[in-house]
Amino acid sequence: MTYDPGLSFRRRVVFGRVLASLFCAAILLKLGLEQTYFRKSRLELAAKIVPPPAGLDPGPGPICAFGGEHLADSVVRYTIWADPAAYHSADERESITELLAPAAGVRYQDVLVGISRPGRRFCYITRRADRDTMTRVASLDLPGVHILPEIGRVYPFGKLAANAIGCRGADNQGLEGIEGLWKFVLDGHTGGSRVNQDYSGRTILGPWDESAPAEPGCRVILTVRLPLQKVVEAAMDDLWAKHQPECATCTVLDPRTGDILALSVRPNFDPNDLKQAMPEMRKCRQAFDVYSPGSTLKTVIVAAALDYGVIDQTSRFYCGGTTVVGNRPLGCWGEWRARGHGSLTPAEVIAKSCNLCAAQIAMRLGADRLYEFINRMQLRETMDSGLDGERPGVVLPKKEQRIRGIANIGFGQGIDVTDLHLLAWYGAIANGGRMYYPNIVREVRAADGRLIRRREPLLAGQLYKPETARTALSFLEGAVEHGTGVGAKMQGVRVGGKTGTAQIYDIVQQKHLEDQYIMSFIAVAPIEAPRFVVLVRVTRPTFGEHGSDTSVPTAKRVLEAALRLSEAQAEAERPTVQVRGGRNSGTRSQFGRTELGSCPRIPQE
Repeated sequence: MTYDPGLSFRRRVVFGRVLASLFCAAILLKLGLEQTYFRKSRLELAAKIVPPPAGLDPGPGPICAFGGEHLADSVVRYTIWADPAAYHSADERESITELLAPAAGVRYQDVLVGISRPGRRFCYITRRADRDTMTRVASLDLPGVHILPEIGRVYPFGKLAANAIGCRGADNQGLEGIEGLWKFVLDGHTGGSRVNQDYSGRTILGPWDESAPAEPGCRVILTVRLPLQKVVEAAMDDLWAKHQPECATCTVLDPRTGDILALSVRPNFDPNDLKQAMPEMRKCRQAFDVYSPGSTLKTVIVAAALDYGVIDQTSRFYCGGTTVVGNRPLGCWGEWRARGHGSLTPAEVIAKSCNLCAAQIAMRLGADRLYEFINRMQLRETMDSGLDGERPGVVLPKKEQRIRGIANIGFGQGIDVTDLHLLAWYGAIANGGRMYYPNIVREVRAADGRLIRRREPLLAGQLYKPETARTALSFLEGAVEHGTGVGAKMQGVRVGGKTGTAQIYDIVQQKHLEDQYIMSFIAVAPIEAPRFVVLVRVTRPTFGEHGSDTSVPTAKRVLEAALRLSEAQAEAERPTVQVRGGRNSGTRSQFGRTELGSCPRIPQE
């Protein structure tokens, strides 16, 4: 037999292929076993060797008052859940329920129904449980009951400013208010997530991705002053109980900057317990409600007529009680519909709140100038205040407006505004004609304290000439001294203000409703250097007939507190210098007044 070198080579090639195939088959078999049979044990081992990073969800940042007090904060809460498949008999489920329901603080029937559903592997027992509840449940060590920590939201002051702050849902998502509108800065980033997953999303062995660390949410600091806010809430509680309206608002504005210092809504809600909060209770009505302002608009329109020069302080207008405008009768309010106010100056028009004279002033202003002023007022724009749900005001287009509509605008009917618009316009009167946009958010800071954004006072424009604003302020003071706002007079403080009572317009019936009103009062103080504008609005009160008896007392109470708190703060911040002396040693303020006992006695040399 002769040797065939080609045959020997072919045999070696076949043998090599067989070995390679066996080697590949062994590798594939090993990979298959690792991914199926050994998968669970390998993942458990991997978790011990390379534990997942802790604290992936930092939670949203806090919402703070101007002084730093936390109005909304993130805390650790616990979800308690059960696996219904862990229980195999009715007796077992009942015994588990008897122990679990009282410990978790939930109803017996709810727990029993949840864990009795066939084919389920998961049911909630309770969510956002506190540490005490978690501890009670954990100490029972019940089979099939699991506890999962999660980030929850708490509101330490409950209902205080809740309609502005808003709320979060069950999954900690911002729903309404600042929580919803500012969630883009409040919400943190969860950071690194698993990269050890296959194409189908199944977990496989591998390291954790830590290239994107978790970032806590930013801190949002409001312009709200907590001491003043507490006074406003108490005053609104009293108003709510006494007059029983459909709804009510109170807002305090600093006209020099546009800062919203306090705001309150009734009805309100507790964001810690959303089960009791109907959607209507959660609106921030200062931004959302669009309504006829009534007589509070008279000052704005009269000041516009003064600014355009179509009237002056000596102009006179006559109210005979009723007149005809646009072929329809137009009457003054209340008893004056029969008596009439007679001849009035612009100051007296504001003090006595005469509808007919205000209508004459609006008609003298004319459609062209009135609508030019409406554009300057930015009525049909939002005020960009930082509050959620803000809406623009409403007025008919100029081409559709008739003389009757112009007259109605003069006394605040036929035009719809929000509280924010009205506050901005009166802020301009109080601030030498300069109108600032109202603002609720002062700063946004990172978790480490870095300044992300600070909103400086934003000037909307020069609404009036300075001399016009001063004249309008004197009109407001006259309305408090001897007019419809006399209930707001204060000892030793010059106060200005204007009442308003507007009929509610029914869109369906297309008419103003009888005996259904929005009553309001807007106050400015102190007149010589205004620091506060306070607006109180009451809708459909059960008890009360005019803004003078529903809104004025609350506005006065809030204004007194604002002045008192600002004086106390100014006194605390006033710089002092030490002076040497004997028994009368103390501190001398920048005004030269010695305050005894406010610093240790300095011995003489």
